[in-house]
Amino acid sequence: MKEVKKCSISGIAFTMEADAFQVLSRYLESLNDTYRNTDGGKEIVEDIEARIAELILSHQDNSKVVELSLVEEIIAQMGSAEAIRERSEEHTSELQS
Repeated sequence: MKEVKKCSISGIAFTMEADAFQVLSRYLESLNDTYRNTDGGKEIVEDIEARIAELILSHQDNSKVVELSLVEEIIAQMGSAEAIRERSEEHTSELQS
């Protein structure tokens, strides 16, 4: 039997495997660290959290336990905090050109 954790992602309740919860927590922490001193950083992280919740729900109902494999797949799809920031900066510079 696997240990599970209850959590809320963007206001939506999920039950996650404990290891999936730890991986996602570290990922969100890296996002917070990356955007801490950025204008609108809090909103950026909230938007990313909302997207993570959407991706989970696109794969399964929130009454099912979220497994580590799904969390890893979503993180790989989203990219690292640094990669997200780089894409955002590239997009911003394209709009300014």
